[in-house]
Amino acid sequence: DRVFVVTGSVDSKMCAAVGQSSYAGAPWLARSWTTFAGWRPSEALTVSTVAFHQTLSEVLLYLARCAVKETDTIFAAAAGFKLEGKDLEDMVRLNLSSTQLAIPEILGLDAKGQTVHSKVHASLKKQGRTWALHVLEGPYAWCLSAAYICLTV
Repeated sequence: DRVFVVTGSVDSKMCAAVGQSSYAGAPWLARSWTTFAGWRPSEALTVSTVAFHQTLSEVLLYLARCAVKETDTIFAAAAGFKLEGKDLEDMVRLNLSSTQLAIPEILGLDAKGQTVHSKVHASLKKQGRTWALHVLEGPYAWCLSAAYICLTV
């Protein structure tokens, strides 16, 4: 009963490993958390990692809110707790600025999927194309060499 899992979806093998069933009406064991990123078979896990980070950030903010409301000063002193209301407000502001302001700037889309014209997004796409040409230089050279051999021999 001490093992918890964080997965991309509730119907995963990890959830089943801690006893969480995924059929309709299955009792919730509260030992599996989901990032709602889903199962991603052909990705370098960037979306899953970011979703996991944001899930843990939300847990941290929840625990911080509970701790700031806590009136047990003996516990706070014993735990070395120094967080104040202003600190919590800063944490919430930073979380909102990254999720609601920075992410649309990077992706070029808002939460509703509407296009956001962003210099950051355009710059990242330009850098990505440059990097792709650099990475593909070897295969291009190989293909051109093969074509040269086929045409001249």
